[in-house]
Order: sequence, then structure tokens, then C-alpha cells
Amino acid sequence: MRLTARFEHTEQPFFKKIFLFSLCYSAIWLSNAPAAVIASYSVALLMLVAALQQRSLRPAMNGAAGIALGFGLAAFYLIPAIYEQRWVNINGALAAGLTPAENFLYSHTSDADHDAFNHVASHLAVFLILWAIVAATAAWRLESHQEKSPCDSSLFVSCASLATTASALMLPCTLIFWRFLPELRFIQFPWRWMSVLALCAIAFTVRSARGLLRWAWLVLALVAITVSAGYLVKKTWWDADDMPTLQTAIQTGAGFEGTDEYDPIGDDRTDLPQKPSRAQFYSDKYGLLMGDIGQLRVEKWDAEHRVLIVGSNSDAKVAIRLLNYPAWRVMVNGSPVSAQHARGTGQMVLPVPAGRSTIRIDFTRTPDRTLGGWISIFTLSTSLSMLFWKRSRKIPQLANT
Repeated sequence: MRLTARFEHTEQPFFKKIFLFSLCYSAIWLSNAPAAVIASYSVALLMLVAALQQRSLRPAMNGAAGIALGFGLAAFYLIPAIYEQRWVNINGALAAGLTPAENFLYSHTSDADHDAFNHVASHLAVFLILWAIVAATAAWRLESHQEKSPCDSSLFVSCASLATTASALMLPCTLIFWRFLPELRFIQFPWRWMSVLALCAIAFTVRSARGLLRWAWLVLALVAITVSAGYLVKKTWWDADDMPTLQTAIQTGAGFEGTDEYDPIGDDRTDLPQKPSRAQFYSDKYGLLMGDIGQLRVEKWDAEHRVLIVGSNSDAKVAIRLLNYPAWRVMVNGSPVSAQHARGTGQMVLPVPAGRSTIRIDFTRTPDRTLGGWISIFTLSTSLSMLFWKRSRKIPQLANT
């Protein structure tokens, strides 16, 4: 009995649970930022509910430790993502049609296509809410007639709290939270909380799947999947020309249209020249110039490194088909040069002297990226060291028992 108790206590170490949670949490951040914001608020709510149920701060402290460790593991992405927001028009993510207020269930705007898509999402959200309510009621009624442990009750309350919150956040009455809670507005579409609601609905369904109800749920699930799939195929749409057009633009070097939130500060992508050459001579008075004032030749042009050879009879300026971000390092004939901007945009314009010049543009690792990378390495190495150290201590204890 003594050996069994000790083994059960050490088989799942406390830190191991936190580390496994942090791996999942950091993976969400690395896959999808809006989903990570949803996951963060969901975890915070679950920890709060658990703390209230247990009348202890331990669940909240454990959750905070897991979140902090997850942040450390994903720091190589998170720190640049946070710091480099000052380089771009990040509020462009909340342009017209993309704000939470315009995307609550059954919201109405002046854009008919937007409203049509919103109604499709709203119908599915209402269906999920009803499913969660029915499944939760069935699970509660089933468990009320059976002996259940405090753990079962705690899980039910936690899941019900999360489902209720996810449902409420899709409604206009929660607009104040979308305005003031940190980063919540960047989820943009409240119906994204369907991801959490669906998870809760599944948990309630599984919990209530007993006896004949198990087969009833199976039939209902098959019907629901078939009907919703048919509805989505019929009601949603996609422009078949989008992907071929994008592929052609990339293959020909024309590039693709960017988004407002990733434009550098001071740039309006709608004012950029359409289908420009990779490099052209530039005049402050006339803008982009083509002609015999000089020669331009591209030696190298890839995602992070560009090399151009310029020949000009006099001092000139060259406009590069590249937006100016702080991470770009520009060298002209081996000397660093500060990039200028084209009028009204963030397009890079470089001064060159008369004669033959070599322009080299490289995307460099800025201090925020270096710091984030080292934090991730330190967090991972420290976590693995603690796991192996605890494991090496556990083996002699079991051998001496």
C-alpha cells in the first residue's frame, strides 16, 4: 500500500502537468492569435470558477503558472508580435466591417454580403447554443439520479460557466467587455466563440450519452452534420478565381495585395503604384520615372535579401518595390543609408550617387526577436531540466521502497 501510494503521487508530477498544459497553450499562440486570445480568457474563467468552488487560490495560481510558462515558450513569437505593433497600423484590423459591434449574431450593416455571411454564422451559433442547452439539461438530469463525486459536479459547473460565457459574448449586450478587456476586440468576430461553445456541447453530449440516449445522440449528430453540411454548401460562396489569380501574381513577381493592419505607419496601400517594377528611378516632383536617366539591374531578389546595381550620370533616387520597416538594413556601396519615403506612402526610396552603385537590402534580426528567442530557449531548457531532475530523484525513491 505504501509503495502504491508513493507511485501514484509521483507518476504525474505537479510540474509535469503544468508543463504539458503550457505546451498546448503555446501551440495555440503559434497557430492562431485570435484563437489564443479566446483560449486565454477561457482558461482564466475556468481557473476563476475552480478557485471559487474550492475556496482556494491554488487553481488560479496553477493556471497563472501554466499561462506564464506558455508565454515563455512562445516568447520568440509573442514579444515581436507585441513590440512590432508600434511599427504598423495595427488598428487597421478593426476597419469597417471587422469590428465586434458589426459582427454580433444577426447584426445588420450596409454591406449585404457581410450580413449574408453573418446570418449563416448566426444560424450555426444558435444551433450550437440550443444543442449545448439540451445536452447540458440531459447530463444534469441523468447525474441527478446517480451518485456523483464532487469532481463531477465541479466539471459540470465549469463547463456550464464556459458555455454560458461563450454564448453571451456573441450577443450585443456584452459590447462593453469587447471594448475594454485587453485584446478582446482583436478577435473581431464574436461568433468565433463557437469554437469554445462546440467543445462544451460535445462534453455535455458525451456526459449524457447513457443507455438509449447514447443512440439518440448518435442519430441526432449524424442528422445535424448532414443538414449543416448541406446548408453550408448551399449558402456559402467562394470566388473560384481568387487562388489562381493569387498564384499567378506570385509567380510573375507582381506580388499580392496586403492588409491594412500590416502596413507600416504612414503608409496607405491604396496609394501605392499598381504593378510597379522592382526598382525605378524617382523624382520628388514627378514620382516614378522610366527612361534613359540611368540603368537598374536586379542581382538578387528574395524574401529577406535584395541586391541591385544602379548606374546613373548624376545623383539620383531609386524607388524600391518594398515598404520600409525598421528591420530592413540598407547599404549603398557598403555604407548604411537611411531610407526615404515616396510621397504619401511607406515605399522605400534610396539616394544613390553618380556612377555605379550597389544597393544591398537585408532583413535583420531586431533586438525584440533576439530577446524573444532567448526567453523561449531559456524557458524550454529550464523546464526540461526540472522534468529530468525530478524524474532522476523519483527512481531512487521507488527503488528504496
